[in-house]
Amino acid sequence: MVAQMSYDLMDILNLNGTDDDTQPAILQIPPPPMSFQPGVLIWINVIWSISLTLSFICTFFGWCLRRWAFRYYFYNSPRIDSRDRSQTIEGPDASRPSAMVALLHFFLPLSVFLFYFGLVVFLIHIDVTLGLAFASLLVTAGLLYVSYLFINA
Repeated sequence: MVAQMSYDLMDILNLNGTDDDTQPAILQIPPPPMSFQPGVLIWINVIWSISLTLSFICTFFGWCLRRWAFRYYFYNSPRIDSRDRSQTIEGPDASRPSAMVALLHFFLPLSVFLFYFGLVVFLIHIDVTLGLAFASLLVTAGLLYVSYLFINA
């Protein structure tokens, strides 16, 4: 019974040929319309990849700073003499933590900005109203963040 139904379906779709042994008609399904240009997709992926890379860099810097803080706390304990403390803490990498903190304060907001910028580009290509509404929200949040930086500076 199932075999008979599948043969009937194939006859309806004309996939198993005609009576005069000509080739069957091929069912053509149109491709879905593409709302994104390939260049836009590449830019969105590049922006998000850079954002992810900067996030990984921030994670690495945070890990290094945590290790340095642990070493600083460990070597500043009273049981370590001053000669060992000065060689360990105030040695050649004494300026490294402040430089890492400065880079961390630069890379982390940049990473978040790039992620949200890619998201705005993505949303604008899906729906312009949604993308512009989200962009206005991000501009407001960005202005609040910048004003917070100037107040605390």
